[in-house]
Amino acid sequence: MAVSKEAQQLKQVPLLSSLDPKQLKLLAFTCEVFDYADREFLFRQGEASDCVYVVLDGEVEVLGGGDGGHEVLLASAGANTLIGEMAVLGGDARTASIRARGAGSALKIPNERFLELVTGNPQVALQVMRTLSAKLSTTTRHAAGLQTRLDELEKR
Repeated sequence: MAVSKEAQQLKQVPLLSSLDPKQLKLLAFTCEVFDYADREFLFRQGEASDCVYVVLDGEVEVLGGGDGGHEVLLASAGANTLIGEMAVLGGDARTASIRARGAGSALKIPNERFLELVTGNPQVALQVMRTLSAKLSTTTRHAAGLQTRLDELEKR
């Protein structure tokens, strides 16, 4: 895909929509857009982080390690979704695995480039904070629901 076309596609991503055309072209030039196949892992829980991804097309599953080594579906994410940012911002290992649900494409942004985007662009930083806040809110609601179910089971 040509850099100009990639830059136009990246403009559609809410996280990147505040960037000017030059910044978008530079991002398209310095980052990798790649296709992934159904059930392909973009990364696995526990791995070191080397990048974040923006899902451009398709859908991915967020999987966590369950008891006995079984993977548990935690969430799904579609086009224009940022994934993998927690490990980059926290300097930690991946907290979940990401597996494709069908074929698609993603933008791979190296850690250093992502941190430059966040620290150099207040609107991008704000969007990342909103993304993290939404993920935390969803996780909190999910945990509360699980606790309620556990409490009900213990009463039986």
